Amino acid sequence: PHFSDYDSISNNFSWQDAQKELVWFDSEHLNAAYNAVDRHAKNQNRNKVAIIYESSAGKIEKLTYLDLKILTDKFANVLKKLGVKKGDRVFLFLPRVPAVYVSFLGTLKVGGIASTLFSAFGPEALQDRLLNSKAKVVVTTPELKSKIDQIKDHLPDLTYLVLVNGSPSKSDFEQSSMPMTIDYEKEMALASDTFEIEKTKAEDHAFLLYTSGSTGKSKGVVHAHLAIVQQHLSH
Repeated sequence: PHFSDYDSISNNFSWQDAQKELVWFDSEHLNAAYNAVDRHAKNQNRNKVAIIYESSAGKIEKLTYLDLKILTDKFANVLKKLGVKKGDRVFLFLPRVPAVYVSFLGTLKVGGIASTLFSAFGPEALQDRLLNSKAKVVVTTPELKSKIDQIKDHLPDLTYLVLVNGSPSKSDFEQSSMPMTIDYEKEMALASDTFEIEKTKAEDHAFLLYTSGSTGKSKGVVHAHLAIVQQHLSH
């Protein structure tokens, strides 16, 4: 209904003009997380609600753009402390909780490549994706961690498990073998709430999504930071 004259709009459309609606650090560098969150936290939208989350118990949590900027900066600092650098893969094996968005965007801020995993995946599906991607970090819950434990010996690149929510057993943190287990809430509480965001190039990899694998091995599809321009226009 917004396209009252579709032919005129499509004939005059320009991707170059669309890209001007984004915030760029310079002529070559931008960051999708900065465009999704930080720019709003610095203008009149700072106190606007960005996420409304309702738990299974009916508890409602609201995060503003400013809240989200602070939390994603914190998570980026957590990843930096763990040695995550540009190009490292960080997978989110979580139910639909706010930490999904915090960890996804925080990964983009540090220059890592974020990816999500369906919480109903079994060990085989997890191993296919984590092994193929050479994932360095998996963010998960104590309940879902048991699936990772079954395959961790087959994942030579997996260095850290970051546990979100719940009450992990003491034994989870008393280990010398890899991957090491990290307490999300504890590390977030210690982390600085400011972060100097990675100035990524337009075609630098931002996130990685895998096909369903219904016709063979699942295949990873990589999206660049510039993909934010299409997402911006869609919204």
